[in-house]
Amino acid sequence: MPLRARKQKSKKRRLIGVLVEFALFVFIIVAGITFLQGQAKLSERKEELNGINTKIQAEQERESSLADIMENGLTSEYVEEEARKAGLIYPDERVFYDKAE
Repeated sequence: MPLRARKQKSKKRRLIGVLVEFALFVFIIVAGITFLQGQAKLSERKEELNGINTKIQAEQERESSLADIMENGLTSEYVEEEARKAGLIYPDERVFYDKAE
């Protein structure tokens, strides 16, 4: 085999090697970016799940409270508490508000 043919084969092999290394480098970069994006989405979903679990817990407590009311009937304390939440007060009652809050 002539010397020129060997040099051309050697150059081809080097070029192929460089292309393979470049392709591998690009693949690693893309895989890393994809992994980091997946981790970010996972973190968002965990936060969302925690918020939903908090809402579920609040609704379960509310349901338990309503079940107690159904078993025991409406109590005057419950009616008064709900009226206060709605902003209602007794006619002769004085309400003081703390402006510092």
